[in-house]
Amino acid sequence: MLGLLFNVNFTQVWLSLNFDIFLHSREDVVALVRSGQLISGSYGRTELPRQYLWTSCDGTIDVDKSTETMEILFCTFSGFDSVAGYVYSDQVPNLNHFSRGKILEFQKLQEHWFWLSTT
Repeated sequence: MLGLLFNVNFTQVWLSLNFDIFLHSREDVVALVRSGQLISGSYGRTELPRQYLWTSCDGTIDVDKSTETMEILFCTFSGFDSVAGYVYSDQVPNLNHFSRGKILEFQKLQEHWFWLSTT
């Protein structure tokens, strides 16, 4: 039994739960951005309303609408030169908008939702 615990990737379990638990709230945020109810500040940084603060690691999202595609980053970790989180995109996202360095992981989770990790 103890051997089974050592083989569990708890970070991956938490990230999977985090995505599932907060998906509907993140979709609400996407709708608010799309409708213009959330306004981006400098560099696309957008402060979240109080009820959605926990959908991103620092209570903000990064929004890019510079092309026809709307892209939003909900961070789960943000460091000086790295970021990890869930990206919403109408199409396959342009990762240069959110990457602060080398892309470590990128995968499609479901329609419009992607996982991004950079360093």
